[in-house]
Amino acid sequence: MVRTRGRCCTLRRESASAAAVAVVGFVVAATVPTDFVTLGLCTAQPPRLVGNPSWGNGLSRQWQPAAMYPHSVTDHRTAARYGRRELYLTIEQMKPSPKSRKRKGRRGRLIDSFADLPETPSVDPAELTDQLLKFKQGGRLLKFLEGAILSPAFGIEHAAVVIRALSRQLPSFDAAAREQLRYSTVLDQLGSRGWTMLQEPVQGALSLDAAVHAFRGIGILKDHTPQLHQLIAPLGAFVTANIAELNDWQVVYSLWAVAELREIDEKLLDTLLPLLVDETKTTGARKNITPEMFATIDNSLHKLRKEVPYLREVLPIM
Repeated sequence: MVRTRGRCCTLRRESASAAAVAVVGFVVAATVPTDFVTLGLCTAQPPRLVGNPSWGNGLSRQWQPAAMYPHSVTDHRTAARYGRRELYLTIEQMKPSPKSRKRKGRRGRLIDSFADLPETPSVDPAELTDQLLKFKQGGRLLKFLEGAILSPAFGIEHAAVVIRALSRQLPSFDAAAREQLRYSTVLDQLGSRGWTMLQEPVQGALSLDAAVHAFRGIGILKDHTPQLHQLIAPLGAFVTANIAELNDWQVVYSLWAVAELREIDEKLLDTLLPLLVDETKTTGARKNITPEMFATIDNSLHKLRKEVPYLREVLPIM
């Protein structure tokens, strides 16, 4: 006998009740039609065991069926496997839900993500570089560039930083804004001033890393910023002059830029490309770069072999 909160039920009593129903059905079978006997036996309830002493005293003893599932009954597939599609409460589901904690903060207040952006260009070169790197949207960067390009601290390194930042922020421009880049006056100033500074470069004014990234950035922006095409030749010459100092990543970026920009400046195929596809450069780059960068080298060489037929016998196959 199992007792659950004032309710008492026994398996023995229910078994006796079922046996009595079976005897009555057998006796009636001799005097009444078989259909009524079948109906009577079908309506008899099977014995039911309520609870299990090992579960403890809780509502789960009253809600669980006789055929217990070996694990959680919250899964419909488990319930269907054991022949019961109804879902029953479990001990975990009957636990009180945790109280929600009130958060302290500026809930419901709008946060201006552009509040910390600089408005006035700095006259310090290092601080001006930091200001240019703070912008994450190309439109705001170009607006700030209108005043920054007139600053006495603006140099060729800052021009390279701007080109690299614009190439990264190109997805922030919609189709109409990308079309307007062709007619941007500030980009005209950037291209002309950058070309002037590259004609007589000051020693140490432009780092090799910034030059390679700007060279690659022009390749990304080539269809939207024709004002920057005049920087291809001087930047290519700068990379060519420092070819011995290129690391593996810079070789990959430069080779990709040559493959993209050779339609604009075909001299890159005769000056910079032979140095980049040198066996020492390509072999070293293949050993020390990621698979993604290796794929960039392979795609760049494939593009050159496909578009420039006479290079098919010269360029190596990766």
